[in-house]
Amino acid sequence: MAASAPLVLCLWAALVLPVECYTSGNETALRSVIFNGYDTGVRPDAVTDVVMTFLPTSLGEISVKDSTMQITGWWIMHWNDSRLTWDAASYDNIDETHVYQHEVWTPPVIVYNSVDNLSAVQEDTIPLRVSSSGTVHWSPPAILTVSCATDITYFPFDTQTCPISVTTFGFTINEMTVSPVGVDTSFYSLNGEWELRTTYTESNPAEYSYVSFQFVFRRKPAYYGLNFVMPVLMCWILSVLIFLLPAECGEKMGYSLTVFLAFVLLITLLADRMPTTADHVSYLEVYIILVLGFCGFSVAYTILNLAVYFRAGSETLPPWVRRFTLAVTNLGCACRRSDRVSQLPQNADKMDSPPLSQKSRKWDGKELPNASTESDDVQVTWKMVATELDAFVFKVYFSLTALLSFVLLCIVGFHY
Repeated sequence: MAASAPLVLCLWAALVLPVECYTSGNETALRSVIFNGYDTGVRPDAVTDVVMTFLPTSLGEISVKDSTMQITGWWIMHWNDSRLTWDAASYDNIDETHVYQHEVWTPPVIVYNSVDNLSAVQEDTIPLRVSSSGTVHWSPPAILTVSCATDITYFPFDTQTCPISVTTFGFTINEMTVSPVGVDTSFYSLNGEWELRTTYTESNPAEYSYVSFQFVFRRKPAYYGLNFVMPVLMCWILSVLIFLLPAECGEKMGYSLTVFLAFVLLITLLADRMPTTADHVSYLEVYIILVLGFCGFSVAYTILNLAVYFRAGSETLPPWVRRFTLAVTNLGCACRRSDRVSQLPQNADKMDSPPLSQKSRKWDGKELPNASTESDDVQVTWKMVATELDAFVFKVYFSLTALLSFVLLCIVGFHY
């Protein structure tokens, strides 16, 4: 009998004591009380502080050409409304209730750098959660297209900083303030083209409360590196090879024009992705234009070179052309001799070989004089002029364009 006493006590408590649980009638009674005389056009306090967080879920696109960013996410806001308070114990411990936007006061927050919608944030299908202490939580969705001042200087290895700027037009800072908590990236989905590097917020306490949620994105260069940078470098190498083609092959002019048109195509494709009016200029675009200028020079040079090469051999060369050709030839021979001398063993007998001044140089099977000897008896033809000019221009062209390419890669590489 004594052992069954606790069981009997529990049964009595379950049957006699009242059980507190949620019922629709309790919440209906609660709503009728808290909304009695409630005016949605009146702000809760003298200075209402709205705490805001932006929770991005995915990045749609950053359009460098249009200077816009498309992003999807959620606004997380909460503020205190002293009119929406109650004693939870008086309503069967109902600590929270849900209402809709048209039933309560909501802050008129505007994304003022939006390019497609300047209306206040609103979403009546998402309920607001109101706690018994008067705290109102609201999480409306956001599908935004905002303006973004893009910087194309280091394209395609660029970094873009895009803001979502909100303000409270209608309420001054003495009536309503916005306090940013930051950006919550817990639910952010990775983007295939852009990497989210960091986020931060900025505030500007002017006449109206102003908050800017800043997103720093860095472009993933794999796609543009393979489809833009590599073709540009390959076309540059092909443009250098123009000067190595012999005039007799018959394709020198066609080859140079083909390389020139390839650069024109690349600059056209790049221009389609650049903004029509920009405060910055892409280093890659400047590089392509400069190399395009070099390539245009090579086309004009090829025409003149072929005209010189196939010129009638009976015409006498001007003295300055003769001197220039022999100087270029001697310069090339001196460079080749210095390479061979550097490869000789250190203990070689100096008397075994004649002095360098006595070494003969040949072009097309004919001996050329040293720079210090008389060269009037040497026959210099137009073919020799064209061929030696090709070798000279090749060295100058390659040196300048290689230096330009190296500078471009260093600038872009150090920035990235």
